[in-house]
Amino acid sequence: MLVKGKELVNVGGRRQEERPQARWIYGVNAVRRRLEVQPESVFEVHLLPRTSGRLADVQRLAAGRVPVHTADAGRLQRLAGTTAHQGVTARTAAFRYRELEAVVEQGAGVVLVLDQLQDPQNFGALIRTAAAAGVDAVIIPRHGAVGVTPVVEKVAAGAVNDVAVCQVSNLAQTLRWLRVRGFWSVGLAPAGVINLFDMDVARPVALVLGGEGGMRHLVESLCDVVVSIPMKAGVESLNASVAGALAMYELRRKAPA
Repeated sequence: MLVKGKELVNVGGRRQEERPQARWIYGVNAVRRRLEVQPESVFEVHLLPRTSGRLADVQRLAAGRVPVHTADAGRLQRLAGTTAHQGVTARTAAFRYRELEAVVEQGAGVVLVLDQLQDPQNFGALIRTAAAAGVDAVIIPRHGAVGVTPVVEKVAAGAVNDVAVCQVSNLAQTLRWLRVRGFWSVGLAPAGVINLFDMDVARPVALVLGGEGGMRHLVESLCDVVVSIPMKAGVESLNASVAGALAMYELRRKAPA
């Protein structure tokens, strides 16, 4: 909660509960990274018997920290709710979002703002790329967009533990708040008149990417510049995760940390 004059500005939205509800995550990288970074958030691990390779690494990480149980594929499917468990699932604390104010105060230079992204596959892929590209935070609206679900955590290969993911109550308000703090907002849209690869970039910068239906008009209007990725005539636009990956690495190339 921020105070702006006499107006209370809630950038991050309601804070997380002290005792979030437990859930099951799954996938080798998702479980392994939780154990490496937040072992206290893992309550138990279930694995296929006679594990080897990457599953054996998960078992070693969990041993002595949390209860480890063997389970057949059917039980893992019931616990995870999917056949895509890769032989492991874990009961963990629910994902805890970071406070944007704290991330910015720590000197964030590049943030990714996602406007109403709905596809968990795209979201997970974007988080994974953001972590790899050195983005400091991924910002999403509290309503009207996918959050960090077990599917997202698996697709992100555990990278939700390596980049701050922040939920805010109002994206437009958040972009205004970032501007006051020196952030330059760069929107990415097919109709952008400036070539992504020709623009000049200064830090700190907020890369704004629309969901599957594109950016909302108000959000786009708050961007300082709207850029596009050059495409061969007749080729359809790229999906959100691919377009976002190109843009994040171009920002890193032009405005390195």
